[in-house]
Amino acid sequence: MAQGENFFGIKSGSTKSLTFAVRGGKQIIKDRVYRIKNPRSAMQMRQRILMAACGLAYKAMGQIVNHSWEGVPTGQNSYSKFMAVNLPLLKADANANAGRFGYPLYKVGSFVPGSFQISDGTLPVAERPIVNAIDGEHETIKLRIPCDNMAQFCQENGLRIGAYHTICVIFPTSTYAAYKFGYVRLAVLDDSADQVNADNVNSKFSANAGAGFRNATLGFEGGYVEVTAVAPGIPANTLGNTFACAINSREGDGVQLRSKASFVCVGVGPTSANAFATWPVGKSLPLNGGSVVSNASGSGEDSGQQAASTYQVTTQRTGDFGSAVVSLAVDGSSVASGSYIEAGKTVNVTVTNAADISAIRLNGQEISSEIEGTTATASFVMPSASAVVTAAFPVNQGGDGGDEPFDPGN
Repeated sequence: MAQGENFFGIKSGSTKSLTFAVRGGKQIIKDRVYRIKNPRSAMQMRQRILMAACGLAYKAMGQIVNHSWEGVPTGQNSYSKFMAVNLPLLKADANANAGRFGYPLYKVGSFVPGSFQISDGTLPVAERPIVNAIDGEHETIKLRIPCDNMAQFCQENGLRIGAYHTICVIFPTSTYAAYKFGYVRLAVLDDSADQVNADNVNSKFSANAGAGFRNATLGFEGGYVEVTAVAPGIPANTLGNTFACAINSREGDGVQLRSKASFVCVGVGPTSANAFATWPVGKSLPLNGGSVVSNASGSGEDSGQQAASTYQVTTQRTGDFGSAVVSLAVDGSSVASGSYIEAGKTVNVTVTNAADISAIRLNGQEISSEIEGTTATASFVMPSASAVVTAAFPVNQGGDGGDEPFDPGN
């Protein structure tokens, strides 16, 4: 790179062989770069998986996380805040293989659940809502928040009339490896010492549903305000795959006040290792188009390319799985995790030492299974996409239900 002066004055742009730029008021001349190699190294692909997980989450939850950071302007500033907070959490989870985040498969642009922090501020942290029931037939989620006295509820959450208590939910759908985000914003209509009951709950709060929820209604039972949200596409028997947290918010002195809120997800997938197995590693391509430059074999072709009709299948165990073992078979022959299988083939799943198994899932969705003694079996037809088979076991979550994100260092 050289500095120079031109008879025609300072300029910027490119000729066939040179690029002209201006830095600090001086003319800079350098060789023109036509193509920038994209080596797709293992480290590069891992970082892209983390960036993709964060980007997909921000996109799915944008109606909330675009303005949920106290003192941070909406738009690019909020996006940067979300990434700065959550990328380290994803990296720590991936390194520890802790199962608190799911990771996106290659070219499957679906939101995957994770223990994302979605807000921050100085208001008191809201108690985590209880996901009480899932009705797959009517596509509803029933959530509970403790509230039998409005004055006490407002005091504990730093709220008053005109403030908001926003319940945020990540829930599964019936489509391939897809989750949705929905929220119900409860506006505080009364902060008196009145007791809340089924007859007056709608005069204490108003409910407004957004994002993946169609609408919401309010009820009251046993000291809890019950919020029933219509969640299109939610399957039955997905209580353990639905996660909730809540954000307190109100106007302050010239600033919108917020509380800190994070999801706590346990045993979610695909794991970072299973997701990484679907991403191309070692194939070098120009970032701005053109033909293949090189790859690990030094040829102009991708030596790892599989037949167009075959897709990778991987297995994982989540929860307290003990000595459980997951095995696969196709046409009577054993198939190792990470193998490529022809789309349309029947894959048989066997989980041994599985007395306490909760479910067998394909790409996050539960599939029909049978349990005989300590062995669970299931089968599925290989989709025209990567497949992750999960043997899910119960987890002792522990903790006090607070909003602290998982930290593998604790």
